[in-house]
Amino acid sequence: SDLLLSAFARLDREAPLRLVMAGGLPEDLARLRALAAALGIADRVDFTGFLPPLEAARLQRTADILVIPTLDTEAGRYPLTVKIFEYMVAGRPIVATRIPANEEILTDGETAFLADATPEALAGGLARAVRDPGLRRRLATNARALALAEYTWERRGEKTLAFLQRRLAGAPAGRPCEAGVPA
Repeated sequence: SDLLLSAFARLDREAPLRLVMAGGLPEDLARLRALAAALGIADRVDFTGFLPPLEAARLQRTADILVIPTLDTEAGRYPLTVKIFEYMVAGRPIVATRIPANEEILTDGETAFLADATPEALAGGLARAVRDPGLRRRLATNARALALAEYTWERRGEKTLAFLQRRLAGAPAGRPCEAGVPA
């Protein structure tokens, strides 16, 4: 994303950092490559394009840090994507933008590094993650444990069934989106 490239460009150029951007349509990749070149970071960024699911999972498990740079826009604010759960299960530290969908699942300093959706703030979140390997390990461990305890398909099924049973019994719906199940 433009946001991630702009944030990465703000990091210390002397640090041995590489950015691998996976996914994207060919027309998006051409634009992102041009932006990386304009920012002077093209030599430190790899674009994989679309990856088969098993290759994407392998890349996630071997990354030092995983990033969810979703913009705080009407379209990006609320959708909860599978990516967040895949990243949590990968057992790698996560840096994510502070938007409602991410904040519903991740907690800054407990399960992820959260930052506002600006290049400066995201660069700050990335720098925090790079500087503190102990905290990276703790957050990654916490996020994985949370995903395995609360966000498996079995657990989602249990929550959905409980929600439906409460609704059938006449209980109020609760929050507008409880555990990913619409009210």
